[in-house]
Amino acid sequence: MASNNNSKSVMNMSKKQQQWAMLVFAGLVLVLIVALYYMRKNRSNENFEAVDDNDVQRQMSDKLISSTSVKPNLTPAKGECVVALFYADWCPHCVNFKPHFKKAMSSLNGKTGKDGKKMRLEMVDCDADKNISKKYDVSGYPTVKLINDDGQQVEYGGERTYEGLRKYLVSDN
Repeated sequence: MASNNNSKSVMNMSKKQQQWAMLVFAGLVLVLIVALYYMRKNRSNENFEAVDDNDVQRQMSDKLISSTSVKPNLTPAKGECVVALFYADWCPHCVNFKPHFKKAMSSLNGKTGKDGKKMRLEMVDCDADKNISKKYDVSGYPTVKLINDDGQQVEYGGERTYEGLRKYLVSDN
């Protein structure tokens, strides 16, 4: 009888092992199904936006300009005011403000400001040229300074948006 009990115990163990194996297998199948579901869901949610050739060219020219050693000219001519953005690419506030400033550059460059002077907007990468930020006493980013032809510098303290800059710089008359 002892041998009969041993054979039952072996059969019981193998049934338990089979049950565990089935449970592990079912768990793996469940994990695989969930993984495939999320992969398919993420693939179907990808938004492929239409890319405008002008946007691509503008982005490439921005990278090309920023990677060259061309220094901004912050010396205003007679009757001119330079509006300079001092920024650092690692600064999240600068990253948010740069598109607004670029929009201001494209729409306000060459226009007459409230002070009656022609405006020229410039961007200064302070990581690329640390001396220029020291020269203009820039201690935080982003900093916008108005540099007049008489040497006077005024720091802009308004909203870091296109609309804020436009309201500050241009008369609505």
